[in-house]
Amino acid sequence: MSAPSLQIAEDSAVLHHVPLSRVTTFQLGGPARELVTVAAPEALWRSVHDVLSRGEPFVVIGGGSNIVCSDEGLPCRVIRYVSDRVEMAEENGAWCVAGSVGLDRIVERCVADGIGGLTFASGIPGTLGGAVAGNAGAFGAQIGDCVAQVELIDPATGGVRVCSREEMAFAYRYSRIRDRGGIISRVWMILPNGPPAHLRQEREALLALRREKHPDWRAQPCAGSVFRNLEASGPGARRMAAGKVLEESGAGALRVGGAAVFVKHANIIVKETDSCTAQDVIDLVWCMHNKAQEKMKISLTPEIRFLGRFRAVPGQAAWITGVGA
Repeated sequence: MSAPSLQIAEDSAVLHHVPLSRVTTFQLGGPARELVTVAAPEALWRSVHDVLSRGEPFVVIGGGSNIVCSDEGLPCRVIRYVSDRVEMAEENGAWCVAGSVGLDRIVERCVADGIGGLTFASGIPGTLGGAVAGNAGAFGAQIGDCVAQVELIDPATGGVRVCSREEMAFAYRYSRIRDRGGIISRVWMILPNGPPAHLRQEREALLALRREKHPDWRAQPCAGSVFRNLEASGPGARRMAAGKVLEESGAGALRVGGAAVFVKHANIIVKETDSCTAQDVIDLVWCMHNKAQEKMKISLTPEIRFLGRFRAVPGQAAWITGVGA
């Protein structure tokens, strides 16, 4: 139904006017003025310095999950920080991994090598850097629990510093990156050893559960969960799932243009037809938000990031990150 993602070699030359639909899991978005793919922390740093030296705008993405890019595209350089190589180095009791590596690839490697602590992340798309920035999690666990320290590049100056786990201020789907910015180039994680057979069994069980409830983005393009789960009502209480709120509000049957709520999970939107646009998606997100507000008196907060220019009403405008000139 949809065009496959663009396969760009690691550390590619600067490409011009590449459709962002080809490098995002939702397979939506117009052209980037420039696109460059880098794999190693040093190459990321050089690319950031290059664009800063020219005083031009830029944005860094990873595997392209959890974002929706404008149909107009982005009038700036897009630095795509991704790598297929899983290289893990043990340093002072922690595993150092580049932020460009796919999270699920890391889990797969850890399971094979008898390293535990990450099986909860089985099947989560995107890169390690993106996962840490948003403190991604599943099944009651989150990536921030494993992090010892993080190497950050300052997007304003290109300076590099290492932040401790405490400085990252991890909370539910939150890290300091959200408020203070920063580009994650490397991550150190403390991970326990575990029996490979048990870890494989755990991973397969979680992958099977994910297949039951979540679409495969390669066959049904999407960007993962649309809204954050609600805050717990008190100490010891569990968060209410945004999907449950949406189901009970009647949002499960909503669609706008070529975008539709996923039939098995009310907190996921899928690209149902090739005519689907990024504007369809943000409009559908707004409809879902309003349903929950109207029926349940609950205001939901999007997890998805919207990059670029969209036609938006005032409430939606707060969800959008303007990028470029």
